Amino acid sequence: MNHAAEGLLQAYLDGEATGRAAAEIDGHIAGCEECRAELERMRSRSLLVSSALKRLDQPALETAPAQAWWRMQARARRPGEQLRGRFTIGALTRAAAILLVCAGTLAALPGSPVRKLLTRLFEDAAPPVRVTPPTPAATAPSKTVPAPAAPGRVALPGVTLAPSEGRVRVLVWSAQRGATIRVTLVEGDRVSVEAGSDAEDVRFRTGRGRIEVMNLGSAEAVIRIPRSLRSASLDVDGRQWLYKDGDRLRVSGPVVEQSPDAVVFRAN
Repeated sequence: MNHAAEGLLQAYLDGEATGRAAAEIDGHIAGCEECRAELERMRSRSLLVSSALKRLDQPALETAPAQAWWRMQARARRPGEQLRGRFTIGALTRAAAILLVCAGTLAALPGSPVRKLLTRLFEDAAPPVRVTPPTPAATAPSKTVPAPAAPGRVALPGVTLAPSEGRVRVLVWSAQRGATIRVTLVEGDRVSVEAGSDAEDVRFRTGRGRIEVMNLGSAEAVIRIPRSLRSASLDVDGRQWLYKDGDRLRVSGPVVEQSPDAVVFRAN
């Protein structure tokens, strides 16, 4: 029987064999006891190397008493004196350099567990990158800017919105008997909606080419629509009261006053 090459088994162990290759190796090791045993030996060696590297990564003061460590440092500073036997501090330095070279060589091998372990260690040791969140002005679309107050009057709750593809819908909800909605054609390029000072629970919600006025009650609302806007509509509690098609206004709501530039509705 042909056995799986060691390189294929290593790639399978490292998770680099995917798709059809991984399926073929799965099928082979399921029926080949020798390749299955070799794969277990390779996995044991990989775990052993990882464990050894973790031990080497421990600080020196964790593996030796503090007093003994400082005594060795003091002896290393004396000329010609050795550290308990034949190893001087210079020898230890050379041994550490050799160990680093060996680790680098192992890390360079394709599929080496040392390379993966060192990559994880560097990623864990890397300082966190501080990301400064962008200011709302840099990311948030300018779709809900409060309507500016005219000089000499108190600012009323409201929103402005840029049309989407030349269209805007205004939806008014919970308009009770006596509620007044004034629609005015103005110059400019943005639609604005304001609620009267007697609106207590009114809320606004905006979306793409849409303004919703929630809980109008019996209060007054003023809607300003750009004269140049190609299409605009006003719906009150699910019924269309006004539709602007180019220069024409189609009115179907309860009108109490109308002029070429304005229409006033009153809920009944």
